[in-house]
Amino acid sequence: FAPYYPFEASLTFTPCLTDFSVTSNLDNIKNYNPDNPLFVTLTSEAKKLLVKNGFVVVPATYPQIYSIYKENQEYGLPNFITSDAILHVYHILFDNALRFIENDEFESMLLSLTKLMINSTRFQYEMISEPMVKEAALKNLAFFSVANSILNSSAIIDPLVSGLVEEELQLIEEHQRIEQSPLFNYREDYTQYIPRGHYTRTEILSQFFKAMMWYGRMVFPLSSLGTRQAILVSIALNNSNQALKLWNGLYDPTVFFVGSVDDLIFSNYLEIIDKIFPKPFDLEILANDNIIESFVTEALKYEHSQIGSTADSTVRNGFRFMGQRFIPDSYIFYQLVEARVEGRYLPTALDVLAVLGSNRAKYLLTNESQYYSNYLLQREQLEKEFEEFTGAIWSQNLYWLWLYSLMPLLHPKEEGYPTYMQTQAWVDKELTTALGSWTELRHDTILYGKQSYTDYYNPNPPHGYVEPNPQLYARLTSLVNTTLNGLESRNILPSLIRQRLITLRSLLMTLTEISIKELEGTPLNEEEISFIDNIGETLEVLASVEGSELFNEVDDRMALIVDVHTDPIFTGKVLEEAVGDAFLIFVANQIDGEILLSRGGTFSYYEFQQPSSNRLTDEAWQDMLDHELQPSLPHWVSSFITLNSSNIHLSLQMVSAIIPISKRNW
Repeated sequence: FAPYYPFEASLTFTPCLTDFSVTSNLDNIKNYNPDNPLFVTLTSEAKKLLVKNGFVVVPATYPQIYSIYKENQEYGLPNFITSDAILHVYHILFDNALRFIENDEFESMLLSLTKLMINSTRFQYEMISEPMVKEAALKNLAFFSVANSILNSSAIIDPLVSGLVEEELQLIEEHQRIEQSPLFNYREDYTQYIPRGHYTRTEILSQFFKAMMWYGRMVFPLSSLGTRQAILVSIALNNSNQALKLWNGLYDPTVFFVGSVDDLIFSNYLEIIDKIFPKPFDLEILANDNIIESFVTEALKYEHSQIGSTADSTVRNGFRFMGQRFIPDSYIFYQLVEARVEGRYLPTALDVLAVLGSNRAKYLLTNESQYYSNYLLQREQLEKEFEEFTGAIWSQNLYWLWLYSLMPLLHPKEEGYPTYMQTQAWVDKELTTALGSWTELRHDTILYGKQSYTDYYNPNPPHGYVEPNPQLYARLTSLVNTTLNGLESRNILPSLIRQRLITLRSLLMTLTEISIKELEGTPLNEEEISFIDNIGETLEVLASVEGSELFNEVDDRMALIVDVHTDPIFTGKVLEEAVGDAFLIFVANQIDGEILLSRGGTFSYYEFQQPSSNRLTDEAWQDMLDHELQPSLPHWVSSFITLNSSNIHLSLQMVSAIIPISKRNW
């Protein structure tokens, strides 16, 4: 799709900032005034953490992260531009680009492809006389008819398969349990068909989700019947130029977004057909058990699925029409649970960061190493495997590049960075940032991944600060650039998303330059200071989602949720990863020889278990937040987040009620 340009390779800088500390009463912070409403959230506990670490995160209820920066500007408080805010903007553009493409192009393409496959399969059924092959063709007709009925509720189902199709549709619509598939006769996890992620926004997206989930999950096993079915599907697809074009038109862009399939597909089967079948051959030859046995033997030589994603382990390997994709984090999860790690039924997101190199994540997983005998051995093997990955592997698609972009957050900052960035608390903060962004990545790819005004005025307000993470911003620049060029190369990039990606790329370059200046102690120019001061409006423009039926009130809020792993055997639960409302971060920075307190926004991150029959949607999660039913934050965030109930966010309306406008002259 697009070449990868490693902007990070051109970075040359030497951090040389001197250490400083915040006094116990905050009297060396020039702009601190306890009467400023935006400092109300700095409770005694928050001040202690601010003094100890040089920064503190305070829970709040801002629906969008950019609101914090706009409020800062209105109250004359310096901005602290966080990596959280920038990563969140990329998530919005990535998710919106995928959403537009799916709604405007992919859904109609999938319906057209399905209709073509129904016609081809029906033709095969009528032409074949051998009973075993005819049965395979009939089941294929039912397979494609299920998807057709999902995509078009008024579709007429062929009477030959209507009973099977209606049984499958009922299980899909109920999406309540693991059940024997009427069509395939193995156990399928129908809870996976609950539309979630951005697929709850429109009926078209919901239908697309369920149909693609059907095509992505249902496997034609390497059995006699399953192999006959898969061969017939492969031949039918290959014999129709229009169907083949539609299949590739759906598959290739999603490879760019998420990655290649983790299963055998039609091209693999065509290779085997070409190798072992006589030429020319008649479809009736599929009744020959020896031919089928030879085919299965050859198919087993191909690399098997690396991620187990079925409720029935007996049918893990085989053919999928449009299989779900290999993603490295699911691979990590799969390697670190039962049966590879005895007794460990659900993983944790920290597993992923530990394998990617986070020593803090490894420390927090010490109990896992002690409780599960072979956990550490398994993880260390994964660490060695991932350490050998080259830049070419990490840049193979946007999913891998996004993970790669997060890796600079996983390593402690050395001497020369701001004092607060050298603390253990900042390590924990960056861990939370990485987890929050990773949660957004999983949310966006859930279908494809195999699982305001004030009278306060200061003519010379102090300027803000950028979280100095130049490597992160450089990698994100490469990620955005690849996204832009890759989607443009196929003419599937919505014009609105294109312009915003260009803006984000420019913004990231600016953040990289400012970060290096900050680390080297170089003063910022007026344009750069203005850039920081106005970041709230910039982020709002990039993150806004109004003006399309693809978005609703759920998208006005950054809170989202995604289930990432299923244990269908021991607990019947799934692992949920969630981002909540934006939290506040206060950071003391030394600017021009003075210590100033800046304010910004960060992720709030949650991990918990949930019954698989009740996989949560974004709507349900936001409702939980509204009713304060969310689970506790991870215990380790207490090093930098105040967790007592006295932390509240005062809206501008509340501030006005407390302090009359005429008195607000701080």
